[in-house]
Parts: sequence; C-alpha cells; structure tokens
Amino acid sequence: MRHTALADRYAKAVLQLAQEAGQVEAAGNELSRLAATCLGDRQARTFWRSAKVPADDKQHTLQDVLEAMSAQAIIRNTANLLLEHGRFFILPEIAACYRSRALELTGVLEATVTSSAALSEQDLTQVSQGLAASYGKTIRLRAEVLPDLLGGIQVRIGNTVIDGSVRGRLSAMERAFEE
Repeated sequence: MRHTALADRYAKAVLQLAQEAGQVEAAGNELSRLAATCLGDRQARTFWRSAKVPADDKQHTLQDVLEAMSAQAIIRNTANLLLEHGRFFILPEIAACYRSRALELTGVLEATVTSSAALSEQDLTQVSQGLAASYGKTIRLRAEVLPDLLGGIQVRIGNTVIDGSVRGRLSAMERAFEE
C-alpha cells in the first residue's frame, strides 16, 4: 500500500489530537479497526465508493459502525469528515500512516526491503543494522519479494526510497552520463 501525502496529512492531524488527549495507542487501534471493518473486503469497498448509494445511507451505516465499536470522538470526527469530503476510501492508508508516525514517536521506523528473492535472516539483520546506524532509530523491517527486480534491493522508509537494485543503479549511471 502506497501512503499518499493526503493520507499522511490526515494521519498527522489525528495523531496530534490523540497525543493531546493522551490516546495515541487507542486512537491507532480504533482507526485500524474502523478501516478493516468498513474497507476490509471488496464488497464493503464497493459500498463506500458507489455513487448509487445515497450519502444518507452511508452516513447512517458509518454511525452504526462507530457506535458498535464505541469509537472515541477523535475517530468519529475523522471518519465523518472523510465521508463528508468523499475521502473515506483512503482510511486504510491513513491508518497505516498513523501507525508509522506513532511508532516514530517511540523511536521506531518501519522499513520495507524489496528483493528479487527471499533474503536470509542474516541479510535482513545486516540491512536493519545499517539503517538503524544511518537513521539513529530502531528499525522494524518487513521483507517483500518482487521477482521483476533484476537484482539488489530497494528499501522504503516512509516516503524515502533507497534504490540499490540493478535497474536503479543503471538508471543512475544513465542520468550521470546525460549530464
């Protein structure tokens, strides 16, 4: 899932409100639960995106879900605002951005390492330690395999991509020759 700048702005605002209320963890859990409940399957996503479903029906459904989960005011207001502005469908991205930002507060960064084949535990540990040394934070590393990658690895931390793939290196060389 790619975190959009819009989702990150919403996540930042919700996190700030949650910090002020001393509810960072609870708000994050509720945000994730709401995203999973309302947008966790294809049929649910279709309901929220459909122009054929009246706005009042969506509003009533959302209120029922929020009531059933006893959501706090921060989450209620955020969900209602998103629905009102036609952005409810980005809720899973907001929840993911929120989770990353909340972890950052505790000195933990989430990173995704992508390679063409599964990396060994030793390789993952080496990548994690290198990133921890560079960023000065604890790294929570997630590994993905992308067979289309020619070789090397790509690392994503938030909106930053470190491209150590063969394709990335070739592109960098090509740009250098063009200058």
